[in-house]
Amino acid sequence: FNSLQPFAVALIEYFFNNMFEILLKYNKQAYKIIEGENIKLPLKDAIQINKGNLSVENILSREYSFQNIEHINRAYLKYLNIYILRILSVKKKINSKIYRVSDELRNIIKQRHQMIHNFYFDNTYKKNEFLFDLKVVDKVVELVIEQLDKQNNWKIMKQIIIL
Repeated sequence: FNSLQPFAVALIEYFFNNMFEILLKYNKQAYKIIEGENIKLPLKDAIQINKGNLSVENILSREYSFQNIEHINRAYLKYLNIYILRILSVKKKINSKIYRVSDELRNIIKQRHQMIHNFYFDNTYKKNEFLFDLKVVDKVVELVIEQLDKQNNWKIMKQIIIL
C-alpha cells in the first residue's frame, strides 16, 4: 500500500490546483492583484497563450506547489483571501476518532515526501492506513467546499456525495 500513498497527495494537489485556477478565473479582486504582478514569462508561454492553450491562471498556478500546505495557503490567501490553514485547523471525526485535519494532511504530505525523496518504506502502512488517508483527503475537500459555500452563498455541498 506504500505505492498508493502518493496517490492521496496527488488528489490534494489536483483539487487545490484546479480549484485555485477556477476561482482565480472568476474573481475580479484577484485579477486586480494579478495585474500588479511581475512574472517572467518565456516567449513559448506567450505563444501558447496566444493559441489559447495556456491561461493566466495556469501560469500563476505554476508558481506554487500544491503539494505543500503552506504554499497552498499562501496562494489562496494572497489572491483569493481564503485562509486555507484556518479552514483545515479544525478537529473533525475521522474513523470514530477526533483529529486536527491540518495535522493529518501534513502527515500525508510528509509521508509521501519521505517515500519519494528519501526512499522511505513504512512496513506498517497497510490498507487501513491508506483508507484513513483517503478519508482525510475527503474531509479536506469537504471543509474547503463548505467554506466556499458559506463565503459565496453557493450550494455546492448539497450536490456532492461525500464518502
